[in-house]
Amino acid sequence: MIKKVLIWPDPKLRKASKEVTVFDEKLTQLIIDLHQTMKEYDNKPHLPDCAGLAAPQIGVHQRVFVYKMKGEGTCMINPVILEQEGEQYESEGCLSFPGVFIKVHRANRILVEFQDVDGNKNRLRTDGFVSRIIQHEINHLDGVTYLHALSQVKRDLITRKLKKVQKRVAEQERQFNEWKQRMFAEADSGNDNPGGDTRGSSETKESL
Repeated sequence: MIKKVLIWPDPKLRKASKEVTVFDEKLTQLIIDLHQTMKEYDNKPHLPDCAGLAAPQIGVHQRVFVYKMKGEGTCMINPVILEQEGEQYESEGCLSFPGVFIKVHRANRILVEFQDVDGNKNRLRTDGFVSRIIQHEINHLDGVTYLHALSQVKRDLITRKLKKVQKRVAEQERQFNEWKQRMFAEADSGNDNPGGDTRGSSETKESL
């Protein structure tokens, strides 16, 4: 199921996630939801390519994230970086920070240990872009965002900007829900033209 991605400064993005101890159908469904949500947001032309998504970004505080490796979706559960070396300094985006790109210092090469959906332990040694994705998503699991790379003045500026985005999204959702209620009510009353003037519906769908 496609989930709503939380936008900063939602307080849930500052909360550290708990280690996964039960590997069951609920966990499998969470991973499916993350993959479907990542794919959905990746298809939106006004957003940057989505390379990864962590569970806390959809309000679930478990140490799980999904990401794309060589174009294929995969996941890591309870990831721990065992080794890191070198340095890279590249621009990063994030679905929880729409329109915000920040240059961040990261280790270039890492060795990460993680579990798969069945609880089996694995290790991956990687570098470059994939290394950066993994470090970015682990930050989310720790309740940390890439804003730590900026000065307090710039953090405050971005936070004010995204609060406005939050309000705009909330208003769009409210309008859309009201439109749906009208549609259902008119359909129940037998109206052959449910919804009447659909301009509000069209505008809302384009902006979501």
